[in-house]
This record gives sequence, structure tokens and C-alpha cells, in this order.
Amino acid sequence: MNRTQKGAVFNLIVMLFNVLVLVFVFTELFVIKRFFKSPWEKFWVPVAALLLFAVFTIFYYRRQSRLEVESDERDNIIKRNAGLICFVLTWVMLGISTITLQFSVGIEGCIPLWLFPFINLSVLLLSICF
Repeated sequence: MNRTQKGAVFNLIVMLFNVLVLVFVFTELFVIKRFFKSPWEKFWVPVAALLLFAVFTIFYYRRQSRLEVESDERDNIIKRNAGLICFVLTWVMLGISTITLQFSVGIEGCIPLWLFPFINLSVLLLSICF
């Protein structure tokens, strides 16, 4: 595996981790309607993220052989196109989330202020995954 392929595998793992965290937080806040009570419930996400980062660091920098190629021209083109697509999709998702909020509560509706950082963080995490 070259460096680009290792990065792609890591992005898939991070995407699954983010989806699990978002589903857990959403069910805790909106379905069960309780906030985090115990210390483990508050700190399991950063601990899991640190472990994930440590495992990835070992996996990313380990080479199978000295002859393994870092990247080639095709990988550079793929990275450039992926960056452009990610930039465009981030703005599209941010716009869709804003318009969806306006249609769901109406023009005169009220949205809790603490919900906006949660929405922006969700859009950021989704854009990182894609």
C-alpha cells in the first residue's frame, strides 16, 4: 500500500467512527433526552479518538520495504480532484443543513442556540470523511 491508499483506509475508519459518535450523541440528546451523566460517558470519545490516532500513526509510517513508492503523478491528480470536490461538497452540505433548518421550524420558529455548533461540527466531520 502506498501512502495515498493508507490515507484512504484511515479516512474510511474515521468516517465510521464519526458516524458512530454522531449516532450515539443524537440518540442521547434527542431520543433518550438525557445528557451525559457519568465521567465515562463524557470522555470515551476523546479516548477512542486518541487510540485511533495512535494506531493510524504506526500504520501510516510503517513501510513494507524500502522500495515502496511514496506516491506518483496519478496519486497527485487524485488528491487535487478530491480536495476540490471536498471543498464544493462542504459548502453544499452547509447550505442544505441551513435550508433544512429553515424549512423544518419555519421563518418565525425558534432554534436553540446550542444546536448551531452541533450542526456545523456535523458538517465539518462529514466533509472530512468525504
